[in-house]
Amino acid sequence: MEKIIMSTRWIYILVFYLFLSSWSQSAAWAAGPTVGANAVAGWKNPTTTVTGTPLTGLAGINVWLGTQSQVYTRQYNAGMVSSLPISNLKLVDGQYYMSVQAYDTNGLVSGLSNEVAFVLQAGNTTTTTIRTTTTSTTTTLPGPDLKETVVAGPTSAKTGAKILVVDRVQNVGTAPIGTGFSVGLYLSTDNVITTSDILLGSRPVGLLGALALSQAKTYVTIPNTVAPGVHHLGACADYSNVISETNEANNCMASSYTITIVAGTTTTTTLPVPDLKETVVIGTKLTGGNLRIIDRVQNIGTAPTGTGFSVGLYLSTDNVITTSDIKIGTRTLPVLAKLGISQAVTTLTLPSLPAGTYYVGACADDPSTIIEINEGNNCKVGNPITLP
Repeated sequence: MEKIIMSTRWIYILVFYLFLSSWSQSAAWAAGPTVGANAVAGWKNPTTTVTGTPLTGLAGINVWLGTQSQVYTRQYNAGMVSSLPISNLKLVDGQYYMSVQAYDTNGLVSGLSNEVAFVLQAGNTTTTTIRTTTTSTTTTLPGPDLKETVVAGPTSAKTGAKILVVDRVQNVGTAPIGTGFSVGLYLSTDNVITTSDILLGSRPVGLLGALALSQAKTYVTIPNTVAPGVHHLGACADYSNVISETNEANNCMASSYTITIVAGTTTTTTLPVPDLKETVVIGTKLTGGNLRIIDRVQNIGTAPTGTGFSVGLYLSTDNVITTSDIKIGTRTLPVLAKLGISQAVTTLTLPSLPAGTYYVGACADDPSTIIEINEGNNCKVGNPITLP
């Protein structure tokens, strides 16, 4: 089987600068340069295989995009070209991470190129160039590959009790899944989870693109027939085996800690989980094109966050703040204890935006790294401001 080499490929983001200083003003919060809608993504198509022989079957290039590093949720088939206007991708303003991948006439694909990052901003006229090198990779037949990456639950429960289990599955393959599937949730006497263990329940998952994630919280019941003792919770993606995958051996995963089962009457046991909620957002325009934002986030959950996280600071043209709005900065936090509060004052440089009214907002855990009991209360809208 031949291998596609991308060793001379490079990716660049290119627009024409009017003011070189505009990128440096954004560098404190942006990953990669800030560019406008007339930016161009480009690459040099491979001409040889990893064995050094001429590559005669190149069929095209796929462009992969995501709003988190190494998590690509959008695919664009660029075909047999070596550059692509960013405007063709129909992106909203915000932070993006991009990689490209070649495929040949036999359906074989290369590995992903090195990642480049950029911030898309309407009206920006900054010019910069980014280049990236790539490494040789073995080609594989494109296909989905489901992998469980997170399983969490309570550390103790009674037989007959309902418990809350959190799991996360990712399609780590090179092709989307064309049909839905289910994740099976299991109880095992050891830390090797298989579909022969005790099935507690399942959850459905819809279509999942290449590198896309699905995370959910599911209530299941501990059967009364389970013997008291130390057990392991686990999850198996596609437990009924309806998806043909490139690797069927990585579908199951055990929790990193045990659950002790004791005999008892029916109760509901929930795992200790954090819950981040923004409670205060106040924005004030300052002289010199700056904006001061005061925000307060509280962990109203039943457990500490376990790790640090970031708060994204936004401007929006409406009073509903989401991570699709205009991200203008971030602040980082350490571990936040149960019921802990963090308040901070952040001063940012306002980006160049069309004149009008914008709402200030904040989103806790942006990007999403903390498993929470409620993911729907992370963002809060503040007061409106008028630009310029």
